[in-house]
Amino acid sequence: RGLDVCTSGFVLELAAEGDAEALERSQAFRTRNPTWEPACGVRRGRQLAAFELRARAPGSPENAADDEVLWRKVVDLTDLDPLYCEELSDLPAPPPLGVPLVQLGKEWFAYPTPATASAAPAPQADKSRQRAGPVKKISTTEICSAGDHITAMIARLADLKARSEALRTAMDEPLQVGGATSARRAQCLGRRQRLEELRRQVGERD
Repeated sequence: RGLDVCTSGFVLELAAEGDAEALERSQAFRTRNPTWEPACGVRRGRQLAAFELRARAPGSPENAADDEVLWRKVVDLTDLDPLYCEELSDLPAPPPLGVPLVQLGKEWFAYPTPATASAAPAPQADKSRQRAGPVKKISTTEICSAGDHITAMIARLADLKARSEALRTAMDEPLQVGGATSARRAQCLGRRQRLEELRRQVGERD
């Protein structure tokens, strides 16, 4: 933004720091606020963490001498701060003139300035603290009372279990007696049937 160069036009070049050969070169610009995106993307030097961005006169060769450079700026990607926006119009305050703005993906980055610091979102409070509700205090008396209640419940459960066992025993005894009575009746019935059979056989002999 705000390049202070001649109004007759200029081209932008992307080069390795200190290298006269341009890796990418733009079309001619006649504005102080050029926006340049290589048509085919950055094809060479994508591994560079720092590069030189410079402006030259439109007719100058790519390997022209340094004295023909109208403006230059070394950009180190590791030193840039995010602007937290996808559109520059969303910035609360634009960076100073002459500060290169770099777009990586959809995010914009620039060198740290008061304007970029104001673009940073406000720090959010710890979510765990936000979710934490009021702390309930429990007295020793309440703990003892709860313990007594639990003890009473355990004693009642033991009593119910003992009653259940006693009831089961009381039900088993009549069943056992009834089974013995049925067995004796069956034996008596069998004896009667054999006795009647013997009497019948004796009567047939007579």
